[in-house]
Amino acid sequence: MAELPDGGYRRFSCDPSKLGNYFGTNPDAPHYLTPVYFNPDVLDRYRNAPHFKVTERRLSCGTQWSVEIDNTIPSRVMVYLGDLGRDLPQSERRHFLTYEISPTEQHVSETAFAEDFLCSFDAPLGPVSALFAARDKLNNTWTTKFGHPLFRPLHSDESDMEKLIRIPSGNGRQEFDTVILNLTKYCVDYLDETALMSAEQSGGINKLGATLSRLKIDADLTPLRDLQKVRSACMAHAKGRKYEQLKGRLLTGDCPKDISRLVERLTSMMNRLASDIELLATDNETEGGTPNDESVVAS
Repeated sequence: MAELPDGGYRRFSCDPSKLGNYFGTNPDAPHYLTPVYFNPDVLDRYRNAPHFKVTERRLSCGTQWSVEIDNTIPSRVMVYLGDLGRDLPQSERRHFLTYEISPTEQHVSETAFAEDFLCSFDAPLGPVSALFAARDKLNNTWTTKFGHPLFRPLHSDESDMEKLIRIPSGNGRQEFDTVILNLTKYCVDYLDETALMSAEQSGGINKLGATLSRLKIDADLTPLRDLQKVRSACMAHAKGRKYEQLKGRLLTGDCPKDISRLVERLTSMMNRLASDIELLATDNETEGGTPNDESVVAS
């Protein structure tokens, strides 16, 4: 697709056999890897259906079909022209076409460029993918050290939670609330409190803090507490004094920016905590201790 001077679009076939490639095939046709851009709302139907999986880099329907996307930049979705024809069923292509937007002022994300064109194994992750990776790292490190995970497995009725956690594309309240609700469940509510130390106050964050204190790990759990405060002030209760207190400190009114900041802080906290746990394991082994001693985390 190319934008014409009158604002219309010049369209091309997405049939891979009719597109150009790096081997000189169809030299006058658009290249297979021509980026095509869509409004991010195109993904809503897939996020709201249980049999689809949506990440920042891929959309799939079970084992039936799967297409590479680029939603690392939340304000748009990019799909390569040839992938539209090769990987999407015709009915899904028609759906995508209704959300097509101008390519003017759009660009491939740094993540997609590094992965798709530089074949980088160390490409920067999108913000949500980075959070998932940090949580997995922390959970795996905790399991290795103590013999059980820090987070409980997602319930079968919430197995699609990860696709509901995203950087919003706009300032819609419903989208913001959905992300905050699922982000808090994912990072706070699924903490396995039964394997943590008792604390003076109830709640998974307080028990995690007590456990880390017992381990002599000085961890700042403020990102978790702030996330819980946002959910409480914005969703669990009618907006009032607590909500006003958060405005200006955690909430600016710019939903994409606010969610991005919360996600980045959670990612940094989990990565630091995983590193501290790894260091603790190394120190214990050096001192003759056992890396699987569960006594310090039993309730």
